[in-house]
Amino acid sequence: LTLPESCCAQLELFKRIKKVTEVAIWQRVPLSQKESRQVLQDLQSTDKKTMQAAFEQLALSRPLPSFADLVVAKTQDSVKRSRDKFAMAMAFEIRRDWNEAKQAAETLQAAKRSGGFRYLEQVVARGSELQAGVAMLAVAYSGNSRAGIVVGQYWRKSKIPGLRALLIVGPPAADFLVEQLNVDDNLARRDVADVLGKIGTSDHIPAMKKAMIDARPNDRRQLEESIKKIEARKSVAEENAPTGKKKKTK
Repeated sequence: LTLPESCCAQLELFKRIKKVTEVAIWQRVPLSQKESRQVLQDLQSTDKKTMQAAFEQLALSRPLPSFADLVVAKTQDSVKRSRDKFAMAMAFEIRRDWNEAKQAAETLQAAKRSGGFRYLEQVVARGSELQAGVAMLAVAYSGNSRAGIVVGQYWRKSKIPGLRALLIVGPPAADFLVEQLNVDDNLARRDVADVLGKIGTSDHIPAMKKAMIDARPNDRRQLEESIKKIEARKSVAEENAPTGKKKKTK
């Protein structure tokens, strides 16, 4: 049975979008000023491949708060002009990520007047769900050595921004997630298993395998899938290591 060409094209587009959007923010690196200028210029290109590559590069780069307004405006202009489906999907991701980074930077700046990171940590722990969510994203972008501790412990207090914060902080928060694989909340437990696949390292696999012993079927399948993702990420890192040098990876 052969699928219609339009269905095949839609499937390939979905796979391409999924491949880009599954790269967690902690894995991304910011573009240099030179790269940023070129990408923004390529967004306006009439060549479809060049334009799509620019969207992909932006979606895979770590957001810079100072460029958020410009990047969002340029991507929106390009989408309106091209009406390209891939560009539309990437523009959604870019708008969310870059505006989120901008808001986090503004929150960090405002927090300096009240005690900086320590103040944000108190807001996460004692504030309302809304306040904790805003503060948690700022904590995640702060670069502070305690960011993983704070986000890893309190992400469930404001779940949606909490999950986003985990993907921004990355591995430093994973140590606290493996301790939550046996929480009473079924959905939270599955979220933990899923996020570990995106931010966990090989150091966390033994705890994940141990949790699989008494896990429910759905949780076990999620843990198995997450372990595969960690192992695949480690394999890619080793393959990309300089020739003749064995790169230590997790």
